Amino acid sequence: MEQRRGKIEGRYDVLQQDVSLLKQDVSILKEDVSVLKMDVAVIKSNYVTKEDLARVSRDIEGVRVELYNSLSQQTTKFVAWMFILLGAGLGVAKIIF
Repeated sequence: MEQRRGKIEGRYDVLQQDVSLLKQDVSILKEDVSVLKMDVAVIKSNYVTKEDLARVSRDIEGVRVELYNSLSQQTTKFVAWMFILLGAGLGVAKIIF
């Protein structure tokens, strides 16, 4: 009986050591998880989301359409002025010659 009791007490001491090691490991894991939570919060606040990308894409599309319209108007005005100058030049040439 004493022999069994000694074995059980020896195993109990080993279990206590194992539990204390597990408690230390859990406390280290808790610290690591808190650091990870802070890192994820920083990532969420600093990096772009799908909604942000969609908004920027719409803005770029709007600017592209506006630029296209402006270039089209400018080209039309340029061609019109070229015809006006051509007509004026031909008129002056007809008067001179």
